[in-house]
Amino acid sequence: MADTHGSEDTTHELEVSPGLVTVRGRVDITTLPLEIIQMIGKIMLTEDLVRVIQSCKALYGQLTYVLYRRMVAANNHHNAIVHCILRNRATPLSRFLDAGAILDNGAAREYHATAIATCDKNAGFLSKHPLVSAASLGHAEIVRLLLRRAEAVTWQSRTVIKFSALLEAIKHGHVEVVRILVDAGVDLRGSSTSRLQPTIPLVLAATHKSIDMVKIITAKMRAETETYRAQTYFSQCGHALRAAIQADSHEIVEFFLRDGLHPNASRTTESFLYTAATTTPSSYNRTVIVKLLMAYGASTVKSDPGLIKASWNKNFEVVNHVLTEGCDWKYKMREVRWARLMAENEGQQDVVQLWNEYVDQRIRDGGDMA
Repeated sequence: MADTHGSEDTTHELEVSPGLVTVRGRVDITTLPLEIIQMIGKIMLTEDLVRVIQSCKALYGQLTYVLYRRMVAANNHHNAIVHCILRNRATPLSRFLDAGAILDNGAAREYHATAIATCDKNAGFLSKHPLVSAASLGHAEIVRLLLRRAEAVTWQSRTVIKFSALLEAIKHGHVEVVRILVDAGVDLRGSSTSRLQPTIPLVLAATHKSIDMVKIITAKMRAETETYRAQTYFSQCGHALRAAIQADSHEIVEFFLRDGLHPNASRTTESFLYTAATTTPSSYNRTVIVKLLMAYGASTVKSDPGLIKASWNKNFEVVNHVLTEGCDWKYKMREVRWARLMAENEGQQDVVQLWNEYVDQRIRDGGDMA
């Protein structure tokens, strides 16, 4: 088939070929009967059919359907399902499922491995389970459909797939999809063994600074106390609070504090206040977070509030606030001298004065600063 007017024109010359339906002369392809278009598609080789679809927009609608029906036969619906998910087309996806589509199979994965090797477009989505891909893209209607058709979710275990879908939705900020998956009963427990890639949904939501997702997840965990006992709930909240501090989200920090999480409830040697004071870069939100923690009772008696490291990071607003409110942590004199020198070099005379008052108070209390 030769296009004599370029790919944008809908008028084409159909050439005579042995064994093919022949139309002599010039015709407007959009006026051809649907039966003829479908017949042309059926007798063409797959490679030729792909080229026609790519070069002739007028034939895209009908021949794409012919091509995907052919791909369904060869790959157990997998190609067609990927197409529907990428395009957010729930109705044809439902029809494929009605026809007995299986959402994952070895032959389809092998086929796509070959496709990915030659063209990496959408490779990430092709290699994922369809439910995970739909969640990653934020296609809420597709996610609802696949969850309703739970019998189609056959790859690995359904629990693992739903959990992976939830993580993908959180990472890409799709609040509605997160709500759908949480309401569907996805297990909200996970692992915090990796700091770089936390797999606790609540921690991941806090890391991505989504207060809406945090509220959805915490509401579900509070409502199902038999599944998520108080110890599990507050342990996850503690991890999420630290993630929110590091992400500079004072809104989420305040949410957890109002929810009843105590600012001294850290299960590590590093207090929440220390994390807030020392995490870089320093910012206005960081100071707000420190003020929130201290307002809700963060203690400087049993743990280092991080003022020395905060001085090194030049976060003098935090140092100023903690010293003004009263610091009970017993710093060594050499540490104070170093922090005071940092403040002097940056022209922070008010902080220098606060450090002097700190030393005077320690001496009056009879403390040993050696």
